[in-house]
Amino acid sequence: MTSRNAIALFFENLANYHRSENDLSDVTAAIAMTVPVIAQDICEFFDAPRAQDIKIKRECQIDDTSYRADFVFFAGGRPFFLLENKIDDENYHFKEYGDASRSWGITSLGLIGKHWLRRRDLELAEEYNWTVKRWEELFDFLTEKLQKGGCDEFQQDVVEAYLGYVKEVCKMEKLEAVRIRDESLTSLTYLNRLFQRIILWSRSKSKYEVRLLSQPKDNFGDTWSGYYYKVTNEETQKEVVSWLGIEFSKEPKIYVSVEASKNTRLFEQLNSIVAQKDELCEIAEAGEGEIGFVLPRQCYDTFMKSELKEQEDQLRVFFEHANNMFEEYLSS
Repeated sequence: MTSRNAIALFFENLANYHRSENDLSDVTAAIAMTVPVIAQDICEFFDAPRAQDIKIKRECQIDDTSYRADFVFFAGGRPFFLLENKIDDENYHFKEYGDASRSWGITSLGLIGKHWLRRRDLELAEEYNWTVKRWEELFDFLTEKLQKGGCDEFQQDVVEAYLGYVKEVCKMEKLEAVRIRDESLTSLTYLNRLFQRIILWSRSKSKYEVRLLSQPKDNFGDTWSGYYYKVTNEETQKEVVSWLGIEFSKEPKIYVSVEASKNTRLFEQLNSIVAQKDELCEIAEAGEGEIGFVLPRQCYDTFMKSELKEQEDQLRVFFEHANNMFEEYLSS
């Protein structure tokens, strides 16, 4: 593993375990003190002086008040820039921190948040001379700065990894220009109806009770669409809650999902067959705490080129094959 990959992996893991507002502030302060140009870039972004030899204090008491700021930037031993970080908290302290800071000699005030502020909050911020920005804007600003140089190779790797951390913690979703053919919109409707039809059809084939779960709000999401269903052995009362649908965050895939949170014992059994595959199904980790029985890519491509009757037949075979993986658990 290269040092660059190791740094990226470190920040990726950091985002899994340290993603609170305070964590983000701590990591940002550490990066700004490790790569001094980042501290200067942050000052520039907020129209604060781009000073030399900047020192940053976290959770810094403002003069002799009881207020503690997320960041205070010092140059030559004197404070000049106060910065507050807000991810979900909407208590901004514009008046209190503003008055206290100016009495301490601070000339620049900044607030950075994950969200857009309400109009009345922005008006109050303007009244007390705060510069309000969002993390997404700082992400774009630092990315552009990084592309122009100014860091050595190691520092660039660190900053790139840090920006990945910021993107994950602040849940910055990718957004591009929308390009949808009119007929594609109705195709997703038809695909969902087909998923529903396959689940209901399986009731006539399975020796277990199969029930469509049409109510769960997470049947559908930003990058997935389908239906949960429940398979129950009425003799033993063992049951499996699964999901049939399509996921399209990257390369689209049709699959049956089994989540650990809904199927603890079954999930433990299925872990032993992850990475197995045959011509009808590939078994893979579909996400954290999730195993997917995936329609192979070649079958997916064939499915998308077929007529409805062939699509329904193909999906029936796949769905029945995937559900057979539950047999050992349900029958024991």
